[in-house]
Amino acid sequence: MAVSSKFTFGIIFSVVVLLGAVPVLLLELLPSTNSAYNRGLKYSKAGDYDKAIVEYTKAIRLDSKNAWAFFNRALAYEHKGDTDKALADYNEDILLDSGDPSAYINRGIIYKNRGDYDKAIADFTEAIRLDSKSAKSYLSRGLIYGKKNEIDKALADYTEAIRVDPKYASAYVNRGTIYDDKGEYDKAIADYNEAIRLDPKDVDAYFDRGLAYRHKAEYDKAIADYTQAVQIKADYDTAYYSRGIAYELSGQHEWAVADLKESVRLNPKVAGRYKSLAWLLATCAQANIRDGPKAVKCARKAAELTEAEDPDLLDTTAAAYAEAGDFEQAIKFETKYLETPSLGEKERGSAKSRLGLYQSHQPYHARKSSF
Repeated sequence: MAVSSKFTFGIIFSVVVLLGAVPVLLLELLPSTNSAYNRGLKYSKAGDYDKAIVEYTKAIRLDSKNAWAFFNRALAYEHKGDTDKALADYNEDILLDSGDPSAYINRGIIYKNRGDYDKAIADFTEAIRLDSKSAKSYLSRGLIYGKKNEIDKALADYTEAIRVDPKYASAYVNRGTIYDDKGEYDKAIADYNEAIRLDPKDVDAYFDRGLAYRHKAEYDKAIADYTQAVQIKADYDTAYYSRGIAYELSGQHEWAVADLKESVRLNPKVAGRYKSLAWLLATCAQANIRDGPKAVKCARKAAELTEAEDPDLLDTTAAAYAEAGDFEQAIKFETKYLETPSLGEKERGSAKSRLGLYQSHQPYHARKSSF
């Protein structure tokens, strides 16, 4: 059964039948009398999954051992977001046709999305056993190993995916993220370079390479890659946020504020974006950037969006109130921040210095970069 898989930035998005090509092949494989199944394929191709499911169900009633009907009905259920029924159909398909790797891959993705990583790994491993040349199966399993923090196994699977298919751009991107996590930034950048060579429109390769450059403190290169990412994907809010951080780290405060604001506009539900913007507006080394009331507003919004207590947000809120001239609130929040048990010695010392400023009715301002 022909399937195609989409992989990007370490995440599996979907597995779908190549409906433009498969129906011709399947119609040749099945008896011409199986009109219900054939109608199901046509409805699937047209994107009418409700009618497709009705026809596949008829086909299964006519022939309860029709593995193709179970498989394609499972795909239709996935398109409708009904993964319980899709899983049941993949189970049935595997019972009828245990030698087909595609059902294991699709079922493995459902398990992965549910967080049942051990079952997902088992399915991808079986898919690899059935087809050792499936680069996508290695990549899928590698993604799960990455989520389980089994980094060496993830790295091995990405490398095998590349060996099987040297033109597999997504495998290079995902291996690059492993190298980046390990602090091997040059190796990461080399993999991102190859991914971009293979696919110059791979937005995630540009974004991830930008992260690697930022980790190397090569901020101009990071900014260039984030810029390329937003040119490819104009609503890429995370790229705007990351570029804003890079701008601030390189001392380009106006551009930093503009990008942080754009990231919030594009995705107003992320507390960390408001927190970063609040900190910058409260503590920026450049006086004309600072805006205490707006910093307080951003800090409050971050608090609204934060489910668990965030100690760093207490520190940010204190700085915002101090810049706004409300030192009573600044002292309150900084004192509470200092009660955080997990604060390191360096962080505690810096916080005590800021508290001293607030007690003297002085705001805290960064000397260079706020981050």
